[in-house]
Amino acid sequence: MKKVLSLLVAFVFLQVQSWALSGGPSYGSINNSVSGTYAGLLIGDIGNNGLGMFQLGMPTAGLGSGTFAFFAGGGAFFGTVVGLADGEKSSLDGVLKGTLKATSNLGAIINLNTGAATNINTLVDVALMGGKFITKLEGSSSSGGGIGVGSRIVGTADVTVTGSGNGPVPPGITVGNSTLVVDGFQQSSAVTGQVSLSQLTGTTAAGG
Repeated sequence: MKKVLSLLVAFVFLQVQSWALSGGPSYGSINNSVSGTYAGLLIGDIGNNGLGMFQLGMPTAGLGSGTFAFFAGGGAFFGTVVGLADGEKSSLDGVLKGTLKATSNLGAIINLNTGAATNINTLVDVALMGGKFITKLEGSSSSGGGIGVGSRIVGTADVTVTGSGNGPVPPGITVGNSTLVVDGFQQSSAVTGQVSLSQLTGTTAAGG
């Protein structure tokens, strides 16, 4: 027993010394860049035949951003995704916000010469979709188990669909809270697909 304890103590001492030389225990992904372009699916029931897709560009510093589309019940929500990746925690979390538009009739204009009526139509937001997503980054075998091209995104998105008050929510759209499955991967180490965060916040950066 004493020999076994001695071996364990020696192993622990050796491990601590190796951490001291290398800077501490490795978390598997902290030394790998999380920047790049990510894409994937949003799977769940927000209406009949619901399925969504997203793309997000994550820079080396700051917030990542991109777009998403969710199709359901013959309509489609289009909006913005904003995310934050943490290499040490192997996480990619964020928020999304989008709208579903439909044609609204504003009335008719009468031609005084002919008496003909011309209907005036415009697109208005009839439903809103927003929420958060919490996901984990799972390293790929091609990058030695670390985060890189091919890494998987696995998690969920909790979203809420509401009417905008501009008209009826189209048939086939489920109003209320829903949980979607997020399934994606890192497509490239290049950062593409970013959008202006003013599309989500309605604000403009200072000096910009």
